[in-house]
Amino acid sequence: MEQKPVIAGLICEFNPLHFGHAYLLSQMRKESEMVICAMSGPFVQRGEAALLSPWARAEMALLQGADLVLLLPVSFAMSGAERFARGGVSLLAGVGVNTLYFGSECGNAEKLDELALFLLSPAFSSALRPFLARGLSFAVARTEAVRQELGPEMADILLGPNNTLGMEYCKANRFLHTHLSFRTISRRGAAHDEESQDLTQFLSASQLRKRVTHGQSVAELLPPSSAHIFEREQTCGHLSFPGQMEQAVLSFLRRMDQSDFARLPDCSEGIENRLYHAVQTGGTLPQVWEQTKTKRYSLARIRRMTLSGFLGLYRDTLCETPPFAFVLGATPRGLSYISQRKATLQWLLNHQQMEALSPSAKTVLDQERAAMDQYMLFQKVPRGCGLLDRHPFIKIQPPDLDGSI
Repeated sequence: MEQKPVIAGLICEFNPLHFGHAYLLSQMRKESEMVICAMSGPFVQRGEAALLSPWARAEMALLQGADLVLLLPVSFAMSGAERFARGGVSLLAGVGVNTLYFGSECGNAEKLDELALFLLSPAFSSALRPFLARGLSFAVARTEAVRQELGPEMADILLGPNNTLGMEYCKANRFLHTHLSFRTISRRGAAHDEESQDLTQFLSASQLRKRVTHGQSVAELLPPSSAHIFEREQTCGHLSFPGQMEQAVLSFLRRMDQSDFARLPDCSEGIENRLYHAVQTGGTLPQVWEQTKTKRYSLARIRRMTLSGFLGLYRDTLCETPPFAFVLGATPRGLSYISQRKATLQWLLNHQQMEALSPSAKTVLDQERAAMDQYMLFQKVPRGCGLLDRHPFIKIQPPDLDGSI
């Protein structure tokens, strides 16, 4: 039986694209016919504005071996791991990806899929309930339920943040019946959110962002092509900083009705009341977050809720899966793929295609437009509205890549 060519997919943020990302893309390039990325746009999963614009990060990806970079809609990009994974898996499968790549601490896709199968079973729900009743956070309760049912080795896998996200990709694949294959590559360099200052190893994106916030140089810590783009965007004042819009976000939240907080994504168990009270009494966003968070609600989750309120993203306005494939960037090979491949999703490369969307898909696109318009104000040199419609997709003829980093 003839083996199908590998159409490789990657769900990513590239915030910014560092040496670890470049290594993963180089491995995908070696093993596949096409490399397609589903990338977060102006806002990311941590509940904050991305450091660089989506087009700058798409350019970085194309120069490191990607053929297509697609926009992961903001309502998925700024969600917890489960919805983030479902959005990315659905988008990539919808444009013909058959193999999903991701980095992990364990480097074992089979074990992650075994975990996913268990977490979708009634046995997991029964095992989870007593731990939640003890007031443990979902993440901790889930780990303890796995420890009880599958043993300590499987439970320890969930302690790795990239393992956890990979497991969510496997869950999404089973839930959506997308029938993707998986290829995981062991993470290289600093662990996620690691505080190490050893500059001889690959730094994580969070370490790099922290250095930027503190006014330290990062160009020498990025792949050369990424460093060039970073320095260009920095010179233009197009880097975004969380504090740039803090008072504006808080001002908007103070004008929200208490009932609006109950409609926010991930709001349950009365946390909306804590958040509403914190917004009325806190003088800064960090104060609001600290007053709201509990053992059950992490800081990242609270940040996502507050930013969702600011962006007008409510539970009853969210789509189940991405309804289109918005192209942020492409190589000639990627454009050839688009012209020849019959995808189940509508490709969006120009304004005419945007206007041809169904009413429900246009609602999602309008959310993207609004999010991008607000994102422009988070940048050091703010820009005007309408960039999502005006900015052409990035078209690049990449240099020859030999796979070395």
